Amino acid sequence: MKTDMPISTAVPGTAGSIPESARDQGNKNGAGAARVAPALTWRQSVSFDHCRILLPQFIFSRGNSPLFQIYRLSLEEGEPRAMAGAWARFLAKPLFAIVALRQIWTYLRRYGKFVKKSYGISRLQQLRDLWYCAWRQNQCPRHYYWRKLYLIPDRADWLLNLEHRQINTLLSHLNRNLPIAKATNKVQFHQHCLAQNLPTAVVLAAWDAQGRLAGTAPAPAAADVFLKPTSEFGSVGIMPIVYQRETNTHRLNGANLAWPELLKAIAAIVQADHRPMLLQRRLRNAPRNAIYGDADICNARIVTGREPGGAPEVISGFVRLPSSLTTTGHDRNIMIASIDVATGRLEPGRFRETMLGDFPVHPDTGAKIANQIFSGWEEMKALTIRGHNTYPWMPFIGWDVVDTTDGVLLLEANAYWGGDCIQLPGATPLGETRFAEIYLKNFEIFYGPNTPAHRFSTK
Repeated sequence: MKTDMPISTAVPGTAGSIPESARDQGNKNGAGAARVAPALTWRQSVSFDHCRILLPQFIFSRGNSPLFQIYRLSLEEGEPRAMAGAWARFLAKPLFAIVALRQIWTYLRRYGKFVKKSYGISRLQQLRDLWYCAWRQNQCPRHYYWRKLYLIPDRADWLLNLEHRQINTLLSHLNRNLPIAKATNKVQFHQHCLAQNLPTAVVLAAWDAQGRLAGTAPAPAAADVFLKPTSEFGSVGIMPIVYQRETNTHRLNGANLAWPELLKAIAAIVQADHRPMLLQRRLRNAPRNAIYGDADICNARIVTGREPGGAPEVISGFVRLPSSLTTTGHDRNIMIASIDVATGRLEPGRFRETMLGDFPVHPDTGAKIANQIFSGWEEMKALTIRGHNTYPWMPFIGWDVVDTTDGVLLLEANAYWGGDCIQLPGATPLGETRFAEIYLKNFEIFYGPNTPAHRFSTK
């Protein structure tokens, strides 16, 4: 298993262990010390696609179920902000109605015809559903189409599918108290894996934001490599660098460069971008998963969570599969197959863009996807549990795990882990997992059990 890092000195700012547990630090920064920001005014109460404060028509506005509590906590009021007053809520209602109707019209025009043709659901029924989704559940009409809520007959079950923005808001409540860079910074994560004997990908070299190489220059790598920022997520900023075997050079920005020139060119790129970056060899899929292609790595995202003082457990998972349909940019599309946590069984390949349809077989290789057991799943789950035990102060981690020709490796640890991809149609929604219970127990460690969003349910 390749886990060595040929860098002789640490990157600046990657200090080692936390002097006291981050959980204790979180307690100090949490309920007893956190400052409460002023309440949102009515002018701030509505975003472009949802209401930011709790309105009485929302079906989660009352009730003590864990799901309803995290819906209230996912609004942009409450912890650590004071709750809005009655006057702000009164004025927010007509403003939110206008915003909701605009969003309904936008997405009904985009997807209404497709859904009617593909599933036989009339536009009038879609319109009714969209109004309920927005007005009663405070969910964006886009969410209705992306999650295919129109195929779920009981509207009460729609709430089981949390929106991406809700999950990020919830995670921010916890992560603001934690030194998450110790897990999410790719260089610090790599050093942590080496110290904890966790298998991870080789890092050839790393540069700080000023373009300074950490340690000595690495030996030449006669292989494809790639450059990526140390602190970005979602594959942002990755730059593939192809090895030219005939000339023993690497091609970067249209030029074939010898190894010393390549390192200098990378330093110039880093300095111009003012972002720390690292260089790694290109990873190759192990033969058992190379059936889905080798244009890119089959990258599994496994979300683990743990109650305070408890053992980590796997909550959800999916795998990103290479395909010729992959697009880049802000609205990039990547084929994703949801994975049943207990069995490792794959759902059909799907994209966030609903109209691309389902892929029970791979569009390029013809390999079966739907109902297949994802190879290496049990090994991957065990590795993420082992990894989470080395970060006992992190409530949730979204792991990137890859099955390569070098073995099963931990690639990254993410504090924000993609609520949209975790809950594609066919996946077990987060509301049916232990996410809400684990979240609330961690939340109370930082803020206490008697918070405004909790108290609101008893009024």
